[in-house]
Amino acid sequence: MVKMARKFFAGALALSALASHQAALAQDNAASCATVEQAEALMIAVMPGIIRSVSDLCQPHLPAGAELATSSSHVDTVLVPAAREAFPTALDTFMVIGGTEMPAELRSLGYDQLMPLLDGVLGQQIAGDIKPESCGSINRIYTSLKAMSPQQSASLIVALVEISGDKESPLKICPITAAGD
Repeated sequence: MVKMARKFFAGALALSALASHQAALAQDNAASCATVEQAEALMIAVMPGIIRSVSDLCQPHLPAGAELATSSSHVDTVLVPAAREAFPTALDTFMVIGGTEMPAELRSLGYDQLMPLLDGVLGQQIAGDIKPESCGSINRIYTSLKAMSPQQSASLIVALVEISGDKESPLKICPITAAGD
């Protein structure tokens, strides 16, 4: 799950790189961190595309009634509205972790124009990591996450990434202070 979350965040960084006028993200920008709230907004924003990609890849390997195989209604009615709401914060998060400013002409495009770019990148990254024998487990994870609100699901995924101590994750989450923020 953490490895897949790392890939999701890597895809988010790819959109940031697209928006950048630089050829690549500078090494010192990799130290930029996002708050927990920013990381959660980013996860909420990318969830619909991630679920669609995983569903497409796993559908041939799941029983017809599997939750993941029939996820389109949940994605369209629950996840997409939450993603639209989280998108402005997610967009700012792309820029924080990328260490760049988004050109105004790209910022003005909005969710409907920018998310297909990110979804395409994520779909390619996910395809390389999912093995058919993993689809049953992925379906169980999706079924559990589906029972939660998008915010709760994002919070859980971000917390797992955070506690994993994954040094390879492109999303660096700012340490939480003793006061809790």
